[in-house]
Amino acid sequence: MMEERDWLEILRLIQAELRDIGLTSIAELSGYDEETFEGRRSYGARKLAILMLEALDRHLAIHSSKTVERAMQAYSETHGDGC
Repeated sequence: MMEERDWLEILRLIQAELRDIGLTSIAELSGYDEETFEGRRSYGARKLAILMLEALDRHLAIHSSKTVERAMQAYSETHGDGC
């Protein structure tokens, strides 16, 4: 079983790769804190790594050229070429 220090190393590697490809906003830890009624809650390294990868997945889905092509195709089929 992986320990917290293992997850911290994985988290550091993910952050470095995200920064290298220009996705610093996803790599910043401050974006993952959560305000609760009791105060600010921070996540452990494992949860942060998962949240970063999920954010990267959303980013890629939004910015993928295939996603844009599929959206334009669906729009064209729904609204026709005249709209």
